[in-house]
Order: sequence, then C-alpha cells, then structure tokens
Amino acid sequence: MIYSYSKDINSDFNKTEQKFKYTLMNIGFGVLTEINMKDTFKSKLDLNYKIFGACNPKLAFDNIS
Repeated sequence: MIYSYSKDINSDFNKTEQKFKYTLMNIGFGVLTEINMKDTFKSKLDLNYKIFGACNPKLAFDNIS
C-alpha cells in the first residue's frame, strides 16, 4: 500500500505550495501537518522542502466502515 506521493516541479516554491493546498481543499482534503525541512537542510543543502500531511475525514471514515 502506498502512503505517500511525490512530484518534482520546476516552478516557484510558494506558488506551487498555494496551488497544492487549494487543489487539496477543492477535493475535500485538509492539511493537518506541515513540516518545513528548509532549516534542517540549510546546514548541508540549499533546499526548500516541506512535508504535508493531508486527510479527507469522510473518505477515511468510509474506508474503515
């Protein structure tokens, strides 16, 4: 079972983040957690990286019922 998805995108980071959250909202998902890895990677790599935890409560409930 796959628990995550990833995609490399050549676009402005902030615009992509906004579009990602907007798209999730439009299909019934909400962002529950957001982990900003930029500070962690800053010491060794110059990366802007975030991990999002998203959930659709109705979909989750329907799959366990």
